[in-house]
Amino acid sequence: MLNQVGKEFDGIAIRYLCVQSSYMGNIALLSRSVCQALGLPIINFDSIQDIFDFLKTQNKKIFLIIDDSKFRKRNERETNVKKYVCFCVRFIL
Repeated sequence: MLNQVGKEFDGIAIRYLCVQSSYMGNIALLSRSVCQALGLPIINFDSIQDIFDFLKTQNKKIFLIIDDSKFRKRNERETNVKKYVCFCVRFIL
């Protein structure tokens, strides 16, 4: 459902599929996806919050989809990521 919304979104839609890696590995790949979608050189962010803070500074409509369904783990860091994702999607839309 979110993928279809992303296709119809009037702005920049960024879809990132999490990989089975470390938290920082996924942050690096998400950073690359964000920068490529925005036409920017790669910026190395330290956290998902840093990525969201950066996106908020852009003067563009951005729809970010982070799909972690294949590799969802039950730990505190993952729970925090989900909270940030929910916040970001509400904020950006």
